[in-house]
Parts: sequence; structure tokens; C-alpha cells
Amino acid sequence: WLGPLWAIKDRISTLPLPGAASICDRAMWYLNPLMPHPLSTPLRRLAVEWDHHLLVETAEYGQGQINDLEDRFVAWANAQPKGTVTWHTCDAAEKEWALVFRFVTAAAFRVYCLGRGLGELNVDYSLPKNCTQAP
Repeated sequence: WLGPLWAIKDRISTLPLPGAASICDRAMWYLNPLMPHPLSTPLRRLAVEWDHHLLVETAEYGQGQINDLEDRFVAWANAQPKGTVTWHTCDAAEKEWALVFRFVTAAAFRVYCLGRGLGELNVDYSLPKNCTQAP
């Protein structure tokens, strides 16, 4: 159902009228509080408590890499000043919503900036799954 709504938004945004490019985003700013929150309570709590987030999806390929990664992450986190690092392991349902939310957030950033009267600069990228070197 999002596809048709997005098409309507695009059609309205391209009308040759003053404010047409942002009217739908401004409307979403006001309608957003009326919508249910897609994230679980633990993830919402983290979103409020922390100003920066990193979503990491990992996989095991049968050679113990996931255990090594987790051990290294825990060692690194424990070496940081107390209270500066925390994490939450998502269950299957949270994982799906967190991934969807990550991509929706990129588009919602414009709505947030328009609603708050701010300029916008959003840097958001995903690395390819076969990435072996720094970008």
C-alpha cells in the first residue's frame, strides 16, 4: 500500500505550484505523531537515550567468526568509559522492524528538517555484503 501513496506524493511534489515540493513532507510532520511507533519499547528507549546508533546485522558462516566478532565487540565495549556504549540484541521481529526503520528514517529525515525549520544534510550508506576493504 505504500507504493500508491508514494506515487501520489511524487505527483503532488512535482506540481508547478509554490510549496508543492514540500507540502506532503510537511503534512507527514503533523500526521506522524498519530501513527503507531514501529519499534519495540527497548529500541525506542535506546533511541531516546542515545544520540548515535549503529545497526549491525551479522551472520555465521560455520567457522566461528560470529563468536570471535562478539568477543571482540564485548572486549572493545568493556574498554570504553563506563556508560558510553550499550547494545541490544534484537529478536527476529525486532530485527525486521529495525531494518525497515533504518531505511524509512533516511527518507523521514527531510520531513524532520522541514518540520523543525532546519537545513538538511543526510549521509546514509550501506556497504555491500562482499566488502573487504574500507570504502
